[in-house]
Amino acid sequence: MAEVTINGARRTEFGKGASRRARRAGQVPAVIYGHGEKPAHITLPMHELTIALKTPNILLDIVIDGKTELTLPKAIVRDALKSTLEHVDLVIVRRGEKVVVSVPVHTSGEFDREGILEHVNNAIEIETEATSIPAFLELDLTGMMAGDSKFAADVKLPAGVTLACDPKLTVAHLSIRSAVVEETPVAVEETAPVAEETAEVAKAEDVAEVAADASAETLEKAADVSEVEVDEPDFAKMLGDLKGFFSETLSKASESNAAQVSSRQETVETFSKSVDVRISEWAEQHGALSKAVQDIRNTINTVEKRVDAVENETAIKKSSDLGGSQEVITKSKSKWNGSFLGSVQDLTK
Repeated sequence: MAEVTINGARRTEFGKGASRRARRAGQVPAVIYGHGEKPAHITLPMHELTIALKTPNILLDIVIDGKTELTLPKAIVRDALKSTLEHVDLVIVRRGEKVVVSVPVHTSGEFDREGILEHVNNAIEIETEATSIPAFLELDLTGMMAGDSKFAADVKLPAGVTLACDPKLTVAHLSIRSAVVEETPVAVEETAPVAEETAEVAKAEDVAEVAADASAETLEKAADVSEVEVDEPDFAKMLGDLKGFFSETLSKASESNAAQVSSRQETVETFSKSVDVRISEWAEQHGALSKAVQDIRNTINTVEKRVDAVENETAIKKSSDLGGSQEVITKSKSKWNGSFLGSVQDLTK
C-alpha cells in the first residue's frame, strides 16, 4: 500500500470564519485522533491532499511540529457543488495493526449476455493490516446465467484478508431480460369488397321496406282523422264557466280576508287591554311611591325640628355651666295706659 507524506500545521483559530479563511488560503481543516491520543486540529495543503485522496484507503504520513503520524482517512467532506475538500477526519493507525475498511469490487469473466448485469454493491468491508490494504477485490462472473446472483462470500480475498461484512450480501445480480412480443399483421382476403357491397345492398332493401310500412301507416291514420267529426265550441257555456270560477275565487278570497281582519282586530283589542292594565298598575304604584316619598319628607322635617330643639337646649345648658347670665326681658305696662293725656297725679306717681 502506498504512503504519502504531507506537512501540516496546527490551527490557532477555530470557527466557521476561520475555516473559510483557511480554505481561501489553500488549506483544508482536518482533525487527527485515535489510540487514546488527544485530538489534534490541523490544516493540510489542499492541492497535495486532493491528489492523495484520489487513491482509496491511502495511508498518509502527517508531519506536525517534526512529529510524524501514520493516519488513514476516516471521513471526507466535500462541497456539494464544487466537489472541493471541506474537512477531513484522519484516524491514527499503527504498522501491523488490523483495520476494517471498505474496498471496491471489480468484476471479470464471461456471463450470459442475454441477461442484464446489476452491480448491487460496488464495495464490501474487509479486515486487513493497515499497511496491506488492497486497492480492489475481484469477483469472477464466469458461467453466471440470467437470474443468478453473486454474494460477498464469492469475492476472491488475498492472503491475510478476512471478510468483515455479511457473507450473503449481494454484490452482483444478472437480471432476466424481458421478452419482446412481435405483432404479426393479419392478411386481408380479396373477397372483402364483395362482402361489403352485399351488406350495403341488404341494408338498402331493409330501409326501403321500413319506409313503405311507415307510408302505409301514415295514410291509414290520415283516413281515420278525416272521418272524425269535430264539434263546434260553445262560447256561451265557456264564458259562464269562467264567470263562475272568478266569482267562487273572489268569494273565497273575501272570506279569507275577513277571517284575517277579525283575527287581527282581536289581537289588537287584547293588546290594548293588556296595555290599559299595565298603565293602571303603574299609576297605582306611582301613587303609592309618591305617598311614601311624602311620608319620608315629613319624617325628615320632624327629625330636623327635634334636632334643632336639642341643639338649643344643649347650647343654653353649656352657657349656664360657664357662668354666664341670662337676660330676662320683662314687659312693663305703660303709665300712660295708651293715652298721652292723663291726670297730674298720674304724672307724679
